[in-house]
Amino acid sequence: MKRLSAFLLLALSVAAQDWRYDLLPVSGQAPPPGNDGTIAYDPDAASVYMFGGQANSNLNDLWQYSLNTQSWRSLTPVGPLPPTRLGHTLVLDESKRRLILFGGQGSGFFSDVWAFDLKSESWAQLGIDNAGPSRR
Repeated sequence: MKRLSAFLLLALSVAAQDWRYDLLPVSGQAPPPGNDGTIAYDPDAASVYMFGGQANSNLNDLWQYSLNTQSWRSLTPVGPLPPTRLGHTLVLDESKRRLILFGGQGSGFFSDVWAFDLKSESWAQLGIDNAGPSRR
């Protein structure tokens, strides 16, 4: 999946069979182009979060696109960061207001688990490599 400075959001119209893609406007700085990053949607914040991927090298950056302001924001967490990676999984844990990152590949394959707290904007490693599912 290409990282885009502006990305397409899938919109479902009233009729179940009518699908439409709309290019969303973007203001301010946007993520650099790349591929194999992942996104997670947060309906409470009306935001899309995008982590990692690959440009000239593997990335471990985290971006937030606000549907309300139609702008990107580069998040700069404090503390330790997950290693650079691509092909990972990113999901929202709505009850604990955090993003969960699993696996992917960088210099090798990962099986680690990280959580990004949306309030404190910090990462915490929840599971080390080889502590759970196999590397993938």
